[in-house]
Amino acid sequence: MTNQGTLLWPITRAMATRPNAEAIVDGETRLTYAQWGRRVRGLTSGLRSLGLRTGDVVASIGQNSFRHLECWVGIPAAGLVLNDLNYRLAVPELEFIINDCGARAIVADGAYLEVARQLKQRCPSLEYLVYSGVDSTPGGWAHWDDLCSATPLDEDHSELRAIAADTLSAISYTGGTTGRPKGVMQSHGNLLANAKHMLLANPLVPTDRFIHAAPMFHAADAATTLGELDTCPLLATQPQFLCRLFGVKRTRYARRGLPRLTRSQKVLKSLRHPF
Repeated sequence: MTNQGTLLWPITRAMATRPNAEAIVDGETRLTYAQWGRRVRGLTSGLRSLGLRTGDVVASIGQNSFRHLECWVGIPAAGLVLNDLNYRLAVPELEFIINDCGARAIVADGAYLEVARQLKQRCPSLEYLVYSGVDSTPGGWAHWDDLCSATPLDEDHSELRAIAADTLSAISYTGGTTGRPKGVMQSHGNLLANAKHMLLANPLVPTDRFIHAAPMFHAADAATTLGELDTCPLLATQPQFLCRLFGVKRTRYARRGLPRLTRSQKVLKSLRHPF
């Protein structure tokens, strides 16, 4: 592998050590580490096929899903920079963020398609539109799955070898409570260190199951997400699952064992109800 300090490293290692283990559960979608890793690695050339180049910023807005998860890993692993947008913000606030970081592309699911269209009109830097939803791809948009299916760049490709621990991987914006949001610049090393700290505070083992209760745009979920890449073999990302859990309905997940969650007291209290 090119460098153990980058986000490509845990993916490549998982593909090599447990390729047939289940990595993703999102509705009816189930992917092994080999299948999911292949999608992520496809982005190294798929994103470049749009016209993006190393160091470009890619914004993302959408609900929790396995494709959203791929944004957190695949965009930085391709040598690009992720700007994961808080979908609770108003369009003018999102406009400021995209203009501030100069994002050249935006990835949006079906729920935020219209928001992305408005941002394309408002933000001069936005050139490329990528749809990550399940319906037909809108005209003028590329589909995320097509980018993932591209032939990956060779691991020894110069642009991948240039990615180092101190290479910028993501720009996460603060809430801007007392003023404009501030862009927090995070390197590959930063994100991997955060993941290691999360595992020290909340150890995960291969038999655990994890539900993404927190929104993926939030730093709390990002640290856990990246920690799972090298530890937990199942990522349950379906948002509707929590609704079924709160309704105390039995599901195949419940029968397989109680999943791990981010530390939300309200969520944990709900999970204490016997199935």
